[in-house]
Amino acid sequence: PWLMESEPSKQLFCDIWKKVAEHYANDTIVLGYDLLNEPIAHYFMEDDAHLNDSLEILYKRCVDTIRTIDKNHIVLLGGAQWNSNFSVFKNSTFDEKLMYTCHRNWCDTLQTDIKDFVKFRDSVNIPMYMGETGKNTDEWIAGRTRMSERDNTRWNYWTHKKMVTNT
Repeated sequence: PWLMESEPSKQLFCDIWKKVAEHYANDTIVLGYDLLNEPIAHYFMEDDAHLNDSLEILYKRCVDTIRTIDKNHIVLLGGAQWNSNFSVFKNSTFDEKLMYTCHRNWCDTLQTDIKDFVKFRDSVNIPMYMGETGKNTDEWIAGRTRMSERDNTRWNYWTHKKMVTNT
């Protein structure tokens, strides 16, 4: 949570991403920049509910910094609380090359389990990418694949978590 509360940390965060953009600005192999993985864990919310309000502000600041160097690459924005809470976003139009990234594991494979992501994606008309999913059985992964195909949600299975099993 210190990133949301410390001005020197916010500046360092933006400076690091500026360096990354300087390195990859002309690299056509790179899809984009995923600024934070699973920001603002749920267990910080009891005492620090204001943290969610800081996330979009920090993202905007960082995107503005990146855009001074790289106007081409997509910037991926993860929702709060394990990349699952997108109610923190109020202005999806602050940049023309955004993509949201979500995570969902350990749930059923029914359409209702990602309804919140699809609803948010459709309301802002910006692509949603499920950057982590799949920490489950082969049957679950097959069901999740069918569900994602029906909802036109793109995904990446997190296979490294289960490298010692057959999934």
